[in-house]
Amino acid sequence: MNPKNEQDLRQQFGLALRRLRESARLNIAGLARQVKVSPAWLSYVENGQRMPSWNFITACVSFLEKIEVSRGALTRLRATGRRLVMQKAFAPRATKAVIPTSPSKLLKNPTIITRNN
Repeated sequence: MNPKNEQDLRQQFGLALRRLRESARLNIAGLARQVKVSPAWLSYVENGQRMPSWNFITACVSFLEKIEVSRGALTRLRATGRRLVMQKAFAPRATKAVIPTSPSKLLKNPTIITRNN
């Protein structure tokens, strides 16, 4: 995944969450207490510095639904969070390739080519 794209989505999600929190007249400590995270961690999420989990996203949306925050804004928040989490979940992972520098090393260490992991 393109790190810039992930960072953009994290910032977009965090900004949307902050706006909803402020429109509900909640401070960071109040929302953090309701969704069972530390205020510092919530602040990191709102600033796009931490990756929220799907459980965190749904906890925020569920709580904000109870206090009658705009349904359209909550739908957009959930959609942005889902896109962020799904991109992270299906991002290709880097793998290390073991390439021998000479044929003699290949013969000395046959596990390089016969490994079934």
